[in-house]
Amino acid sequence: MLAKGIDLNGVLCDIGIAKDAIYQYASNALIEIAFSMAQKNYQWQFEYQEPSATFMRLNNPPESLDDIDLFGNHFQYLSAARLAPQKSYLKDTYQVEVLRQISYQKGLGEFRGVNAFEIRYQFSSTHEFKAENVGFCISYVLPLIVVILSAKPDSLILIENPEAHLHPKGQSKLAELIALAAQNGVQILVETHSDHIVNGTLVAVRKSETHQGIDPEKVKIHYFLQSDSTTSVINLPVLEGGKIKNPPAGFF
Repeated sequence: MLAKGIDLNGVLCDIGIAKDAIYQYASNALIEIAFSMAQKNYQWQFEYQEPSATFMRLNNPPESLDDIDLFGNHFQYLSAARLAPQKSYLKDTYQVEVLRQISYQKGLGEFRGVNAFEIRYQFSSTHEFKAENVGFCISYVLPLIVVILSAKPDSLILIENPEAHLHPKGQSKLAELIALAAQNGVQILVETHSDHIVNGTLVAVRKSETHQGIDPEKVKIHYFLQSDSTTSVINLPVLEGGKIKNPPAGFF
């Protein structure tokens, strides 16, 4: 519960123990989280008593959490470990109704009277393919498409490694889809190691000139550069026409 502390092994956080959560070069046993919302600043400071602890206590609770709704129905987090192709999937109401994902964990289920269901894919022909016969790319990208297409304006989506198992062209097209959703009011944070995701986003910026992409001021690129025991965050401005201003060496 955020008002008292943070559970390191909950639904939205599965880190392990406190020792796993702390930065390896940290000078103390604290984790600080700060952000601004609706012209208000919020800050949390968590600490632990033992390195093996699975709960970190909140030191400075904000005056009120009532006006913070980060993790409501409009929030989605997609980790890099997504839906792998398999013979069948166990039904799960929480996965479907809350996370708006295809269920793959044990639960009540979205289909009554059954305990599991099968996914098949159909392409240009009428032939259907079993999930495990079409490779990881389709199964991995399906949860992303479901979340993006079902998101409403003012939603917040966090995506980790959208490029996983995707062909380079597919990565670029997925980035364009993400950009279109962002252009229409969905806030999307993407963590990626793929220049194809970046290039697809820049293509979407270029298409904004014909009102088919995303405005450059709606795109923020932050480059994390690690050197020895420090990590620098470099902001890379995106210009009209889909150009990055002064990209650092090694970025592409």
